[in-house]
Amino acid sequence: MLERMFEQKFAVSSYCTETADLPVFDANKWSLIGKLCKLLKVFHTTTVRLSSRNSNSSDIIPQIKFLKLFIRQAANSEAFSGLDSTLAALQTSMDKRFTQYLDSDALILSTFLDPRYQDSLFDKSLGSSTSIANIQRKIVEEVKNRKEMIANETESVRGNLSSSESEVNESYETTQKGSSSSSTLESFDFDSCFNMMIAEATAESESKTQLTSEAGENAKEKEHSGSGNTMKRRSSSTALSIEKEVATYLSFNLCPKNENPTDWWKINKNSLPHLSAIANKFLSAPPSSIESERVFSIGGNVYTPHRNSLKPEVGEKLMFINYNLRIMNFTY
Repeated sequence: MLERMFEQKFAVSSYCTETADLPVFDANKWSLIGKLCKLLKVFHTTTVRLSSRNSNSSDIIPQIKFLKLFIRQAANSEAFSGLDSTLAALQTSMDKRFTQYLDSDALILSTFLDPRYQDSLFDKSLGSSTSIANIQRKIVEEVKNRKEMIANETESVRGNLSSSESEVNESYETTQKGSSSSSTLESFDFDSCFNMMIAEATAESESKTQLTSEAGENAKEKEHSGSGNTMKRRSSSTALSIEKEVATYLSFNLCPKNENPTDWWKINKNSLPHLSAIANKFLSAPPSSIESERVFSIGGNVYTPHRNSLKPEVGEKLMFINYNLRIMNFTY
């Protein structure tokens, strides 16, 4: 609405001038409105990007870092002069609302396992929650949890198998399927400032590494020989194989931003089996509830006042077909 009003500022000014009860905006106020539209446009673009059907949870941390970088850049730019209080309020709100997501283990793993980002936006200094050592530890825990879950599911299925050979084969197949599952601020967008975000993360890592280098001996001893748990983890064949996979994964170049990360993992799943299994889990989650709301909207279109007696299973099938035919680009 604000953007539309700014586009029609001459008509709005004329109407306000002819109407005695309405205030008239001067040139300075119209300038502030124009700057505010440009400022909020970046947030609108981010919202649209995270609401896309092709987006997933790995986009959350990069987009938060992008917005925080944009606010810092805008605060020092003449293009947004006069909006100091607005920028300060946005910065405070961003820190309050989104800092918790930057420290989320699930989102860290999701971003790391996205071949478009890998560890490029993380603080990789020793002791950081996003260091390679800590990320490997989280992946090892996920792999172990996944193996335990599959083992429990397998035992449960075996206990419920019938004596029929055909039913045994059918149940086994079902179990197997379930378990494998900066440019100028005038044109400031995520893609154009991605390299700037990488440079910022690298500088932060180097700065923290330099600050902790004085106590580096203790940290090194703690990492390599001071902990029995570390020695046990390194002696584990699973941990060693994951360490090799992580090194191989990080040797790949970053994918283009418009590439689907799941397509990349389909190609490389054989060379990175452990990481691929974890990636299937974390890259399948949408970044917001928009997709769920879309499904509810489809349900509202299926169940209408003139078609309100559908059986639940029929309605479910119609919703499934309605949703997936568009994904398959099916034309009638």
